[in-house]
Amino acid sequence: MTSPTTALPFTFQPGLKPRFKARIWVLIEVLLILSYTVKPFKHRPLVFFVPIAILCLYSLFCTHMIHLEHVANSGWGMACRLTAILLLSSTNILLSDIQHDLQPTKRAKVRQQKKNDDIREGALSRSISEEPFLTRLKWAFMDVWFNPRAINYSDEATNILPPRPSFPTRRAFVLRQLRDLVIGIFIYDVTQIVARANPYFGFPTPKVEGIQQLWRLGGFLYGVGIYLMVQFQHKIASMIFVGFGISDAEDWRPLFHSFKYAYSLRGLWGKMWHQMFRRAGLAHANYFLKKLGIPRKSTAANFFTLYVVFALTGILHHGGDAMFLQSISKAGSFQFFMLQAVGITIEDFVLKLVGSITTTKEAKANLETTKHIADADVRANDEKLPPWSVRLLGFTWVLVWLSITLPWWTDPICNNGYMREIPEFSIILGLWRGEWLPEEWQPIKE
Repeated sequence: MTSPTTALPFTFQPGLKPRFKARIWVLIEVLLILSYTVKPFKHRPLVFFVPIAILCLYSLFCTHMIHLEHVANSGWGMACRLTAILLLSSTNILLSDIQHDLQPTKRAKVRQQKKNDDIREGALSRSISEEPFLTRLKWAFMDVWFNPRAINYSDEATNILPPRPSFPTRRAFVLRQLRDLVIGIFIYDVTQIVARANPYFGFPTPKVEGIQQLWRLGGFLYGVGIYLMVQFQHKIASMIFVGFGISDAEDWRPLFHSFKYAYSLRGLWGKMWHQMFRRAGLAHANYFLKKLGIPRKSTAANFFTLYVVFALTGILHHGGDAMFLQSISKAGSFQFFMLQAVGITIEDFVLKLVGSITTTKEAKANLETTKHIADADVRANDEKLPPWSVRLLGFTWVLVWLSITLPWWTDPICNNGYMREIPEFSIILGLWRGEWLPEEWQPIKE
């Protein structure tokens, strides 16, 4: 083991580094919001991006976030958040003038006019940079920091995101969200019970052989768990904001689209999954396309963008894994996300190849429909799906690809006790066997 006298501060030796302080995180978030608030000026990158980057990198490399009780998932989440802040600050400070580039949609302007009849003439047409400081601060917090999908703004992916919810009253919206939340909690409970039985999620992972290797197909439950946990946060926030009249129900598009689009990897990641970092990924990809002189609408640009976006997503999650494992090299989430780009490339190649050798009009039509829906830019109101036989084949392909590639991500963290890092509460086992806090599900104590 490296001695304290020879270890560098950025080595992954938790005992040699100071504990991460929550006030550093608060300071970083405040700086990020202020960077959106102040009026545009020449040295904004120097004043805001540089200190944000320094604080994030210092926290990631020179502090440790592991609790004494080994409840380290909070450290994983914090490291992911800090990496995300680096990505978002690069997007909104270095690559764009956020107050100029992010413009409200016409629909949002009309609705705002109806809600504020006393607004003086011409006020809605003004740039946010012309508004008073407190107005800009509210905008920075509510419309930028708290709105990564740019809902109601020019960068909103309206042709990809789920349709806006429509409810007669706020109460009806809150009750529907509450119902979905309760159902989601029970589904999450079931997935965790099954996941705990999966030997590949064990700690330490036992030797698995024979028919037990089919448990690999259950690896997708890791993704289902993430899906549900993010859903919970979104639904709780929506109930609070709509219930207290802070925002309208139609501002809360569902975070995820229907699973019916997940019969292809492109449909899974480009339409069904949340798009919270889509704007940031595309901003960086477009920047590099311009610098490299690659035509925006070319095939090369499409695949270049695909790999850049997945690379940035991989880096974001890699930060959390590296903090949890205290090792950059052992983390595998970057490889997992890059393999998703490879899988989409395979999809596109196969569809093109099969399409070129298909002769019947019906088969060609089915392929064209599949290819169209698989495209991440398919419009939300286009519900023309391919036949069930094609979709069933697609769902099988997606499940197999995820089962093959997910171990790159999950094996290293599960082998280090990731599934045992947060106390688990089970409603189902509690009602069934009185085991509200199953002992074998609780964090391992030293």
